[in-house]
Amino acid sequence: MKIDSASSSPSLAQRQLMTRTPDQDFQRDFQAAYARLAGAAEGSTEQAEALADTLGATQLEYSRVRGVSLEDQLRFAHVLNRACENGAQLDARGFLTRLGADDLQALQRNMGLAEPIRVEALSEEGARNLLLPEGYSVDLDGDGITEVGAAKIRHFPPRDAPQAFLDQWLALTAGMDGAAYSNARDGLQWAFDIRAMAGQPLATDQLASYRTAVDDYLGMLAEHRHALVPGQYERDLPLYQALRQRLA
Repeated sequence: MKIDSASSSPSLAQRQLMTRTPDQDFQRDFQAAYARLAGAAEGSTEQAEALADTLGATQLEYSRVRGVSLEDQLRFAHVLNRACENGAQLDARGFLTRLGADDLQALQRNMGLAEPIRVEALSEEGARNLLLPEGYSVDLDGDGITEVGAAKIRHFPPRDAPQAFLDQWLALTAGMDGAAYSNARDGLQWAFDIRAMAGQPLATDQLASYRTAVDDYLGMLAEHRHALVPGQYERDLPLYQALRQRLA
């Protein structure tokens, strides 16, 4: 897996609820990209391109939205490279305790954290995910919840969703803003949750599970049409019918 490419197609709304687990090539690719960044002249086109290659499209989009300065982005890249060099993936909390205040503040700003980082309050998972660019994360305890710093995030599609589903999901939700994308996500998440609570969990790595989830949600829309929030039926029915057709 290459570092999240600046030519990647998902929109920011889609990326906000998506994540990938770094694979065995992640660290190598990151360090190779950072080496180009470190050797680029300040303010040059080469530096801008190398920064995009190093941090990836998702992180750059977040930096733009959050108003993160170039100086802080470069410091963030430097901290992540040091983390790679020092094996921080094995002891992220230990690595963070050795960072100075300026580095911790750069992490806070790049990751969009409202509060200063208190390393002693973090889990190892929360610490580890502060040392990955947006778009990548780890779920060390496998509970489906990703800790980033002290925050807890539930991603959708799940990190093990089959590519056949991802392709159709991204095509269907392309161009949606954050609110519309969240609404689209909520129906499928509801279907997975209801099955899990009934003791019939759907395997998130199987395409058939997503077909079942869509069918369940369409069934709920039909059965409870008159009890739904005004406009929900009209909004969701064509969307999920289109998704079901795509997954046929």
